[in-house]
Amino acid sequence: MQDLEFIKMFEVITMIFTGFSCFVSVPLYVATIVVVYRNRKKPPFDSQYFVIYIALGIVDLLSYFFYVCKKLPYWNIELCVFQPYNQHNVVMQILYFLIWWFGHAQFHLTIFIIFNRFASIVLRNFYLKYMTHKMTYYVIFLIFIITGAIATPIFWAGVTVTNSTLLIDGVTIVKHSGPVFMKAPWGLIYNYCWKVHIYGIIICCSFLYGIMFFKLREIRTAAKSTKMRMEIKLMYSALVLFIANCLYCAFFFFRDVMVSRDAEFGRFSEWTLYLLADIYDLHNGFAIVLTSREVRRAVWKTVIRKEETSMVVQQFSTNNGSTLLRNSKKVATVS
Repeated sequence: MQDLEFIKMFEVITMIFTGFSCFVSVPLYVATIVVVYRNRKKPPFDSQYFVIYIALGIVDLLSYFFYVCKKLPYWNIELCVFQPYNQHNVVMQILYFLIWWFGHAQFHLTIFIIFNRFASIVLRNFYLKYMTHKMTYYVIFLIFIITGAIATPIFWAGVTVTNSTLLIDGVTIVKHSGPVFMKAPWGLIYNYCWKVHIYGIIICCSFLYGIMFFKLREIRTAAKSTKMRMEIKLMYSALVLFIANCLYCAFFFFRDVMVSRDAEFGRFSEWTLYLLADIYDLHNGFAIVLTSREVRRAVWKTVIRKEETSMVVQQFSTNNGSTLLRNSKKVATVS
């Protein structure tokens, strides 16, 4: 298969994954967030873990939406907001700010949600005294302030959608990419900042989970209360999140090594970044449903309730229609 055919195939693959995400992954994630919010006053949904989960879920969904916007130039979808190409674009600058802002917020909230599990299990007294809902809201607000400050310098950088001509297999094609920084140093600064965050997650969470698993037998023996057992179950949901970040980090490490050896690899691996967005941004909805029986039950009850409501409305409409039809026939007969 020639290089041009590979590029076309990769574009189609990203479209298929995006379609699956929009019609399956996103609705599932939204459903879990809605269910958790509606049941926020009932155990186990009254845990501070789910407050952070909702915040992370909203950030994940917004991050995914912004990254879908970034996919459009890759698919050569030409919109007026992307133009003029290769020149500073204020709309793309705002979009890039939002991508980096919510991207960094994802990392910070991931560390916070795993620390929440660590504190609830290992530092139980600290958790009960300080990790209140009010304090959780304060920390989430602080995370948004810090990550917004990290992304703010983008407003002093040039951002554009590039328009480049490539000669592949004797065929000239036009490719678009963006939003991207117009000057390489800005890209290097934010890439290093990103690496500090993602590797920070791995180091911090490895340390915290190492302690949790070391004490797991002791914790299970002491976990006589239903509340404590619920806290332990939620640890496994956060563990899936941690594993996803490890795989995310491993992918970028491998990609950096390959690009350093062969610059052409970067051109042919761009599509994997867009697939990764579908997986990383939206996996948490699947994780919570698979690891939490309570969430599965709540989601299932919501779905069943909606189906029953729909059937009742449909039956009511059918009965009303039949009644109206009979009445109209009677009126016609009398006339």
